[in-house]
Amino acid sequence: MSLLTQLKGVSARDQKMIEEAEVMMGPEPDEMGFIKNLFWGRVREELVFPYPEVSPEEKAKTDALVEELEAYMQNEHPRVQIDAEERIPEWAIQRLFDMGVLGMTIPEQYGGLGLGVASYNRVLETIGRYCGSTSVVVSAHQSIGCKALMLFGTEEQKDEFLPMVAREKLSAFALSEPQVGSDAAGQETTCYWDDEE
Repeated sequence: MSLLTQLKGVSARDQKMIEEAEVMMGPEPDEMGFIKNLFWGRVREELVFPYPEVSPEEKAKTDALVEELEAYMQNEHPRVQIDAEERIPEWAIQRLFDMGVLGMTIPEQYGGLGLGVASYNRVLETIGRYCGSTSVVVSAHQSIGCKALMLFGTEEQKDEFLPMVAREKLSAFALSEPQVGSDAAGQETTCYWDDEE
């Protein structure tokens, strides 16, 4: 809460105007991320320094993955076919599963590689140099489907689904309402569990 909303003796109408102005201006600087603070002329170094270091073990694992991935993307991946046909062949998706790319951020206990975000970015950068469509699929699979399970899934859900999305099935995220587009928060449909079926 800002100092303006704490003012005493302000009419209800003025208080509402202050609140609306604050909503338009966005959160307080201590609640904003590094980049938004830059736009306000503030450098919040504590948000980016010290820069996270990748462990030697993870770096070695990522180096090996990127080397294998680079060779595959350069010599085998059907990027021209993907652009022409507007679809990624199942064998190419399976190849990414076999290398561990599609399970790279999933913890090892669930069959993934357990890589962190810096390694994830290196892998996406490698894919993106060759095929933007494939990098979008890999990113969406990791960040939309898998990450939701890792962050919010119950232990039972993680045990059941994470090994599957680490090694054999793409995750999905359906935004089917016409007014929603890619705005997940704009969905209005509510689902209820029906025990009668």
